[in-house]
Amino acid sequence: MSQQRNRVKFANTSIKCLNITTSLLIFVQLFSETSRWLLYLQNDGIETTKNAKVMIKNLIKYKGMNYLHSIWITLFCAFMFHLIAVLFGAPLVFNVQRTWLFALYMSLLAIFPPSLAFKNHGPYWSRVFSDNKPESVPEKMIYHTTVYTVIGAWLGGTVIPLDWDRPWQVSYLGHVIGSIVSLLVCYFSGEGSPIQKKRE
Repeated sequence: MSQQRNRVKFANTSIKCLNITTSLLIFVQLFSETSRWLLYLQNDGIETTKNAKVMIKNLIKYKGMNYLHSIWITLFCAFMFHLIAVLFGAPLVFNVQRTWLFALYMSLLAIFPPSLAFKNHGPYWSRVFSDNKPESVPEKMIYHTTVYTVIGAWLGGTVIPLDWDRPWQVSYLGHVIGSIVSLLVCYFSGEGSPIQKKRE
């Protein structure tokens, strides 16, 4: 009885944890991309210092539609990640919130950056991901971070079939940690960071 109570408590805690980390990831992604766009507006000679109204108008005019496309692509891929998780054995009805938060988390890590870079241009997506032929340094950075994230999440699921009988095995904790660790390995190995620019 106490073991079942601990599992329910851990399930509620893991949902809260996924909720907080996904919200934090959304904030970080939005803040970093908005900051990057503001820097590009200044570098392109577009006035951003007169007042906040002009700055926001320029931001929406030059990058707003790209941002909306990226959000739609990210949400669609979150739905696809959710479907893949169900096909791999996640419950269809039970713990839907936890599965959806994990799918959104994966989509923010793996899909949001390429959707900002490639927008909805099919040839870029197919060349980089289907043909595995990224050409420029930014394309290689995006390709490696996406692939490492997905492979890390998949490897994080290796703890599920082990007979340890721990509540965190059935949550998405292993997948989330695997994706983060593999993403860090990608960055520090130079595959997904500007360090690679020095190599080429």
